[in-house]
Amino acid sequence: MRIDIGAGVRTGDGKDAGTVHKVIIDPEQDKVTHLVVRTGLLFRRLIVVPLDKVGRANRLEVNLQVSEQELNQMPDFVHTEYAAPPEGWVPTVNYPAGSILWPGGYANVPIVVEQEKAVPENSVEISRGTEVFALDGKLGVVDEVVVDIGTGKVRGFVVCENEKLQRSVFVPVTWISALGGDRLSLNRTREEAIASTGGRAPA
Repeated sequence: MRIDIGAGVRTGDGKDAGTVHKVIIDPEQDKVTHLVVRTGLLFRRLIVVPLDKVGRANRLEVNLQVSEQELNQMPDFVHTEYAAPPEGWVPTVNYPAGSILWPGGYANVPIVVEQEKAVPENSVEISRGTEVFALDGKLGVVDEVVVDIGTGKVRGFVVCENEKLQRSVFVPVTWISALGGDRLSLNRTREEAIASTGGRAPA
């Protein structure tokens, strides 16, 4: 069954549900296991839909076997639970760049982070080792992502030491002023960042 990015999605009770935004592939089997469906116009959601909930599909439309109500009860897509495939990996089915994700847990692939208010719209990919710059110079590099267990939303990053930073510090997403290329820029000085939490996410 071919699932095309951008194809319309219709529920089992005949409601227009949105479009196919991304596909999630099991890299060991090289098969699509889930769809990420973008729903709504004003109040948009990204919903993870198992492939076994798809009844039939063509290049223009995907028909689900669940009702609109059942679809709305499915889990939201949480970016930090998935990863972009490593450079050089080629799927059996050709999909546009950026439209394929792997389940989390596979080594050496970028972490996909949902942006918060301080970050421009859409999402960005931040890899471990991404350089982090304060207002007055380099602070360090991204070591890990801190996620709120209750909501699944990214709270910030732990930035590990470099030659000027002798310990790790926690950087909340509200400190991010810009993301681009291979760097992350903050709206705080190095001294302000180091004096904050000593690498521990606030409770």
